[in-house]
Amino acid sequence: MILRGTPATIAAVFLSGDSAADPGVVQVTVHRGDGTELVGETPASGSGAAARTLDLTAEQTQRVDRLTATWVSSTHGTLVTHHRIVGNVYATLAALRDAKDLGDDSKFPDHVLAAAHDWWADLVDDYCQVSFIPTYRLERMWYAGGGIFLDRAPVRAFIHADFDGSDLTVDNWSATPNGRVQTTTPITTAAGTLTVGYEHGHDAPDQELYEAGLVAMRSKLLTDRSGPASRQTLISNQLGTVRLAQPGHGRATGIPEVDAVLNRRRAEPLIV
Repeated sequence: MILRGTPATIAAVFLSGDSAADPGVVQVTVHRGDGTELVGETPASGSGAAARTLDLTAEQTQRVDRLTATWVSSTHGTLVTHHRIVGNVYATLAALRDAKDLGDDSKFPDHVLAAAHDWWADLVDDYCQVSFIPTYRLERMWYAGGGIFLDRAPVRAFIHADFDGSDLTVDNWSATPNGRVQTTTPITTAAGTLTVGYEHGHDAPDQELYEAGLVAMRSKLLTDRSGPASRQTLISNQLGTVRLAQPGHGRATGIPEVDAVLNRRRAEPLIV
């Protein structure tokens, strides 16, 4: 996660099996969600088996976005990483670091904690059909005239749009509370593919959702490292056989207290 308008460092770790490897010289390129280039081919920082990093300036993170970074190694091929620029966070890295068992930054470096935050942000967005922080969304749709309803509301701002690859002006676009696009001029008179990138979501999570997020992100980090297999349904221990909660309908994470919070925040179907 990257907070809008702040300097940030993105990172990538090259692996050989399960261990970090020395990728030699690494060149990195970064593109925005609309496909435009944010950072041209640049040498990444780092040596040995350490993570390769790239610093972004506050000017480069001025808008919510989803960045795609392509890291090309001289010895270990290519890695692609994705990085979210947001207008707020579900929990700061410092709060995650203070959570039980996450204090060791050699086991849980900042970029790993940031990835857990992005996992949670995606889960909340997909499950609740609404984001509780300002974030970016890209939608592509077939358009042949008529009204347009975007999948996420509230829409905070339009960032870019194009029709069959030709840029559209979004300065006069607005959105109703249910995500209907309004504009003073026709979007197009033809039929084709319409792409819209926009900022959506509420200002910040409430306290209950904040606390649920900390529980879920901590569980994700620790389970990924040492927990049972994600598809495991039973585990035997000194208490006997224990049935594990599994994600599914009404159970986004399998953690009962977290899923109860999410279920209370699921968006009602939009009336269009």
